[in-house]
Amino acid sequence: MRVFVLCTGRCGSTSLYYACRHMSNFTVGHETRARFAGPSRLDYPDDHIEIDNRLSWFLGRLDREYGDEPYYVHLKRERQAVAESYARRMNSEFTLGAGHKLYMLMNGANDDLDVCLDVVDTVTANIELFLRDKSKVLRMSLENIAEDFVRFWYWIGAEGGKDAAIAEFRTLYNDGGQRLGALSAPQPKSELFQLRSQNKKLSGRLLHLQNEARRLERECAKLKRQPRRQRESRSWQLARPFRTVGRGLGYLRERWLLLTSQK
Repeated sequence: MRVFVLCTGRCGSTSLYYACRHMSNFTVGHETRARFAGPSRLDYPDDHIEIDNRLSWFLGRLDREYGDEPYYVHLKRERQAVAESYARRMNSEFTLGAGHKLYMLMNGANDDLDVCLDVVDTVTANIELFLRDKSKVLRMSLENIAEDFVRFWYWIGAEGGKDAAIAEFRTLYNDGGQRLGALSAPQPKSELFQLRSQNKKLSGRLLHLQNEARRLERECAKLKRQPRRQRESRSWQLARPFRTVGRGLGYLRERWLLLTSQK
């Protein structure tokens, strides 16, 4: 079972990621495959929740790869609020709004807010069209996130610390100075936030290494059915990626021990 959370971004997706980390029967990732191309881009394991606003650019391939099997969530926020949040980041060329203006709209003489509204409307329309024929769809809104998250929890059959998960929405994540949700008493960013950010990066790297290890296991299984000379040749080719995975896991172990010692 896989769960894909589709959204525009700037709508509480990071907070949802931290909330889902309290589930004991799912792994969860936030943009974990965003830097990969080809088949690796959508190679997600079973019993996994992936939250990635960039999936709205891969909906055709997502449908081809997984179809109606996953549970799909459309996470939304009030249109104007999302656009204003993106507009505040237009000074960085790496933001979605700036990229949309420069490449999709050919750097036309458009107001930044109008550009960001166009982003929100385009992404939302793409997601709604994609979900039109899907049988397992849940819509959540940031403005009603506490109640919607409880529905989400039971809808996917989540297990773990539900109360602790809901409490995550009281913390500001990637907020740009704006409140993220409907819960009161937001807490300021702290050293714990920094540790969680590092932990998120390590989790993404670990997911990649796990997928690579599974790929190598499949390659080894194929080798057993090949003639001896081909097995020897292919074994040398596989030696390097095996070493890479081993070193990567060793590095993650060291970083994890360092992080846990700081908590």
